Amino acid sequence: MTITSLQRLHHKSTTRPARIGVWLGTAFMGVAAAYFLLPLVWIAIANTKTGSQLYNSPMFLPSSLSQFMNNLSFTLTVNHGIYRVWYVNSLLYSSTAAILSSLVSFLCGFALSKYSFRFRRLFSLLVIIALMLPTAALVVPTFLVLRDMGLINTRAGVILPMIMSPLGTYFMRVYLGGAIPDLLLDSARVDGASEWRIIWRIALPIAFPGMVTVFLLAFVVTWNSYFLPLIILNDSRLFPVVLGLQNFPDPLMGSFLSVLPVIGLFVFLNRFITSGLLSGGLKM
Repeated sequence: MTITSLQRLHHKSTTRPARIGVWLGTAFMGVAAAYFLLPLVWIAIANTKTGSQLYNSPMFLPSSLSQFMNNLSFTLTVNHGIYRVWYVNSLLYSSTAAILSSLVSFLCGFALSKYSFRFRRLFSLLVIIALMLPTAALVVPTFLVLRDMGLINTRAGVILPMIMSPLGTYFMRVYLGGAIPDLLLDSARVDGASEWRIIWRIALPIAFPGMVTVFLLAFVVTWNSYFLPLIILNDSRLFPVVLGLQNFPDPLMGSFLSVLPVIGLFVFLNRFITSGLLSGGLKM
């Protein structure tokens, strides 16, 4: 057997398993994409049909665009346009909580990763323990705290519990621990920079991709939050979309509209999210 034949045989033996792995990975991702996208596609198609067509026509066959527009108009105008009020509430709750959560997570993560202080390990351990607690177990204690603070049936009562994120704090601690060299901070201190100047002028720009990731996570969690608004809100005009849809006349169109901000936000921030997750994952 010649050298060329041996090289060809070696090339085939090494590329065939790689190709099989690529095919299997592609097939798996295709199934996963279909699993997540098909319900959304079905909801969009279902909104092109009347109530009778929804059950008597093929599942994934659209009916008419005019019916979609009729369903959209009904959703936005029924009950004096209450759905629009819920939508604005959800945007307000989610965007405010996400901005504050990303900022607080950045500050906490920077402190835990770059400063040495008493009980630092204890605080880090408490963050990890908080990650393990189920969200439902915290609803009643949160309600009691908000009641004592006089925040029941208020917008602040929905936003404040979402600001502190154990996941965001842990993520930023790991991200900043590897993204910002200690030598860089020491050099800034030698040059006379104050700690606040180091945080806002040096650490914050470096932390921006990670903060965008935390922002999206906090936005999605707040947008989909159901139990907390359920127990602290009794005024329907303060409801978020998720809570309002439970008794809404057209939940299909309402559900379809409710996922659009999350999809748009993910597409818009995808570049920052990818770099943030990759940087954090490499340090973990």
